[in-house]
Amino acid sequence: MGTQAQTVGAGVLCKLEADMSQNGLLLQFLEEHRGGITQLQAFTELGICRLSERIRELQACGINISHTRVVVPARNGRRAHVMRYTLDHHFALG
Repeated sequence: MGTQAQTVGAGVLCKLEADMSQNGLLLQFLEEHRGGITQLQAFTELGICRLSERIRELQACGINISHTRVVVPARNGRRAHVMRYTLDHHFALG
């Protein structure tokens, strides 16, 4: 993917480095996994602890990411509601 940078509204710098930044890793994951990502996946597979903040940063760069509330198994036979984030469509910066 390489390094791509641009400045968007309110001076937010959009810098995506596939090999270095969490945003770059997350974007690459979303492009490769059409089923999306949950917080648990982000932590275990990418080492990202604050997924919703990384999503917000990508959205500030103009990347269309949607979220859906899903039910997953939890402890003691219970169910938990979590967000699954998916890339809406392929994008290009620049």
